[in-house]
Amino acid sequence: MSNIKVIKKDAIIDIKIGTGFLQKLQKLMIHIIADVTPEQLAEYKKEAENFKQDSEFSEDWMEHLTTISVLVKEIEQQAETQGYTYDRDESSIEEN
Repeated sequence: MSNIKVIKKDAIIDIKIGTGFLQKLQKLMIHIIADVTPEQLAEYKKEAENFKQDSEFSEDWMEHLTTISVLVKEIEQQAETQGYTYDRDESSIEEN
């Protein structure tokens, strides 16, 4: 029997993420909720507000959306902390 590499449970891993990958994650979030009704989204928001560690969401898509949302939020926070953000008028359609 051979060994496999396992990441330690308490590990916090530093990685570099490019804007292109962040955009793919954002598209994935949109894909996850594409067929979600407003009622289901309201239920998700309610469950997310009351979410406790080691609990589970009532639907798999809710868990997936939360996982991606946490990752995207952390990337966006780190981008701001590291000076990779700038202010732009919301009505602007210019790509940068």
